[in-house]
Amino acid sequence: MVISFLKALEGVNLSKHFKKGKCRGRKEYDRCKLLKVALFAYMLCDNDLRSMESLCRYDIRFMYIMGEERPSFMAFERLLKDYLVKNIDEIFFELSNSIGALMKINKEIQYIDGTKLEADAGKYTFVYKTRIINARKKLWQKISDSIADINKNRGLGFNQNDKYCAQEIGYIVQYLFEIMKQEMLKMPIWIGIQEIVLLESAIRIRLRLLEENLIHIQVKNFLN
Repeated sequence: MVISFLKALEGVNLSKHFKKGKCRGRKEYDRCKLLKVALFAYMLCDNDLRSMESLCRYDIRFMYIMGEERPSFMAFERLLKDYLVKNIDEIFFELSNSIGALMKINKEIQYIDGTKLEADAGKYTFVYKTRIINARKKLWQKISDSIADINKNRGLGFNQNDKYCAQEIGYIVQYLFEIMKQEMLKMPIWIGIQEIVLLESAIRIRLRLLEENLIHIQVKNFLN
């Protein structure tokens, strides 16, 4: 994975993301290497500074990127706070789009492989593409049924589609949370704590399936 990551960054000008100016004092770590480590950690969903320090010491992938140098978490802190022109998240998405453009990747196409992330086992297993597609169809049908149920019981007008994206489900969940907050504020002051808890639980039951569907969409829609 790390070899593919570094090859993808070949030809990408990382130096433009650093502020101009020379460092004073003792020689610092290569900023491009530090940025590559930070980006690779972000790609693995690990943005903790102390974790990056530990990975550079014990993870062979990060050791390869740094050339076996061992920067402390303070080096990454200085990189993110003092040396970068913009936020690391903006740089990450900008580089992702640049790499996608260089590789001529069509964002309208969804590429499904056979990898399945286990929630608890912490390992990878293989699942056939057909099974993933069938599971996705069933998931979309469950979402439609849930939206129809919410529209009927709450008098709302959410659209029912043949397929959904995570952003679309996110909007629905956010809207329902706002309704829940408003209903909680309109309650008379004399209502008991138990009634408040029961009402909140009743609304959350309606939202739970949509939230789970949002998570499943993000996990099951695998991209190469």
